[in-house]
Amino acid sequence: MADEAYSWETDFQWRSRRNFIETWRDEYPEDRLASLAMCWSNMKFFGCRYPEKVESLVNEMESKCPPVPKPEKRPPKRSIIIENFSVYEPSDQVQNLNPISILTESAQKSKKTINFQELQSTNLFTCAVIIQDKLVATGEASNKKDAKRNAAENALDVLKSCQPVVKKRKIDHDAATKVTKTELTMKAYEEASVIPESNLGNQLLRKMGWKGSGGIGNQRF
Repeated sequence: MADEAYSWETDFQWRSRRNFIETWRDEYPEDRLASLAMCWSNMKFFGCRYPEKVESLVNEMESKCPPVPKPEKRPPKRSIIIENFSVYEPSDQVQNLNPISILTESAQKSKKTINFQELQSTNLFTCAVIIQDKLVATGEASNKKDAKRNAAENALDVLKSCQPVVKKRKIDHDAATKVTKTELTMKAYEEASVIPESNLGNQLLRKMGWKGSGGIGNQRF
């Protein structure tokens, strides 16, 4: 009697009814217990009513049953609203993230059109975020600038719940190798090819006072 679930029972309802039966299996005849378990299930999950004596009995029996863990409620995942669109979000180390810039960059990298459109409103300024001709979110404020930012923040919340999110790496400029101008100049001299003394230009420069390195000084008379 407790080996199969009925077609209309959810998994939790079936486990609860089976728990009821297992708790009282040794106390009641099988047919009687099956009927009481069904009465309890109908009362518990479907709001059915029975004679007072029956309801009183199954309620007392329920009070002595161990609890059955309820299934975790998972929020339904929202379906993708824009095909081939990803949110390119800076790393967590970046402060003061600009939602408008994030949306604009994400649209550019995803090759989608984006438009921040002002809407008519009576008391407040309203802005709508439209990506690829689809309305994503709106935002309101007492001025146009804040309305646009609020709309961008709302749009990001919507998009991150249903679109892929790409986390960009932070570029560590401090870890990059630093080279000074003096080091570059010295390296250039070290790697420069040596001009042979037989070279006509070399001979001409030496006659003008060149010593083989550096420049030729000016002499005033």
